[in-house]
Amino acid sequence: MQYSYDSEKWEDYKAPIEVSKNNTTIYVCQRNAIGERSGYASTEIKTIDTDSPLKFVPKIEATTNKITIDATKADDAPERKGESGKSGIKSISYICHKDGEEENWVECGSEEKTKDFTGLTDNTTYKIKVKVKDNADNEMVTDEQTFNTLDVPDGGDGADGSIIFGDVIWNKDTHTASVQISKGTGVDEKLKIQYQVGTDVGTNWTDGGDGTNATEITTGQTVYARLTDGNNTGGNARKKVEDTTPPKEAEITFNKESYVVGETIEVTVKLQDDESGVNVGASGYVINTNAEDVTEEMWQSFTDDDVEQTISYKPDGPGTYYVHIKTVDYNGVVVCNSSPAPVVIVKIAFDGPTSLVSLSNAGKNRQKCSFTIQPGWGVTISRLPRWR
Repeated sequence: MQYSYDSEKWEDYKAPIEVSKNNTTIYVCQRNAIGERSGYASTEIKTIDTDSPLKFVPKIEATTNKITIDATKADDAPERKGESGKSGIKSISYICHKDGEEENWVECGSEEKTKDFTGLTDNTTYKIKVKVKDNADNEMVTDEQTFNTLDVPDGGDGADGSIIFGDVIWNKDTHTASVQISKGTGVDEKLKIQYQVGTDVGTNWTDGGDGTNATEITTGQTVYARLTDGNNTGGNARKKVEDTTPPKEAEITFNKESYVVGETIEVTVKLQDDESGVNVGASGYVINTNAEDVTEEMWQSFTDDDVEQTISYKPDGPGTYYVHIKTVDYNGVVVCNSSPAPVVIVKIAFDGPTSLVSLSNAGKNRQKCSFTIQPGWGVTISRLPRWR
């Protein structure tokens, strides 16, 4: 009698047959003296290893943009004499993802017992698991661990000083900024700078030379930068760009030194901001006779997008009118200021015959004064005098 694994090499039967492979078919037959085989039969041994690989806790290390998972303790189940042995590790798989991201296992060979996840976001929590599969397809998945990448302070020059950020330069016309990115002293000239701009680091990195400029940055966005040799990355750094300076108070000028009832007040307003620029659409004005109280619903919008505006207003009667200006920059910072307009007064003009005008005060003595107006004369009265 002879036997064979999967119809491979035939061997003379000697009990017991030691089986070292999983999901194996054993074939047996009769063999006569002249070597002819007959009476074939087979049996399938589906599993000889029924134990999952050993449970263990992987070791984890993190930098600002990389997490290393150490699975050197991964091992198959120990032998148990008389029962099932261990078939050996077939593969090790790893997961490292942020909360809310899809779990995508990265499968590696049995010898790859450490795995680096690079290009990660600094100061961010990641969820980590390891799955070990043996040659009998038994699996073991480690308990989920959470681990934080290291933080890089805003405006920092990288954890090791390998990346230097320049000053934020604002373009008030486009309301965006630019930042220069340079390599630090002593950095290998073969290393290249990569950068991206956003509110969170992604996978789309842009290559740049030493002293490259990240442009079109809006307030609140962050410039992320790193060094690469084409395969590995390091030196992660970031700089958050914000318009931290409030707008300047608006310049308010009038076209005349005084007005009379019936004339239109014309006001020239110049809105000012030295960083992200004035958001004219969010700015506004109010003209009223109140020096202080301006409610939100009173603000009126400017007619165009220019930072220099002309406002026209026709007062209802004599008095002091106030022009209130609200200036808003592209970071949403609001500055308000106001200016009193020249006093609006009453003008009395007579073109007819000579007239006698009498005025009296409202005091208890009710004293009077009078004057004569000739044809063509004009008399301007801003207020009545107080008589004693």
